Amino acid sequence: MNYKQKFGYITLGAAITVIGMVVGSVIAPPLVAQHNGVFDEVKCRQLIVVDEVGNREILLSNRGISIFNKAGKFAIGMVSAHDSNSISTFDKDGNVAIALTTNQASNVIAISDVQTKKQEMTLAVGKAVAPQLSVVGIKCLKL
Repeated sequence: MNYKQKFGYITLGAAITVIGMVVGSVIAPPLVAQHNGVFDEVKCRQLIVVDEVGNREILLSNRGISIFNKAGKFAIGMVSAHDSNSISTFDKDGNVAIALTTNQASNVIAISDVQTKKQEMTLAVGKAVAPQLSVVGIKCLKL
């Protein structure tokens, strides 16, 4: 194959490519991922929002929503499990500060001490327990 033949085939291939691009852009409608800047629906199993350097700030999954502080520790958590739901706030070290939990048997509010990180006060109400307030150092109070 000489240079004229090679040049002819290269030119023919380039012409077919250009014709294909022009015909495709004229005939095929443009793909639209959004309408007016708003997605109609997004489906995923997990969505992670990160900051500029890649540290996760928000985690949205089929189990709940977690929000993290700048140190990467839990700040707020909302969880939905099979038989219970909870909302928790955490201190700067990622320890539970306040938890609100509900399930089929009871509703519970638990508050932890800022210094000791231990659960200091609990209020429980529900079918499985008589209404009670428990504070560390004080006997259980029936409400």
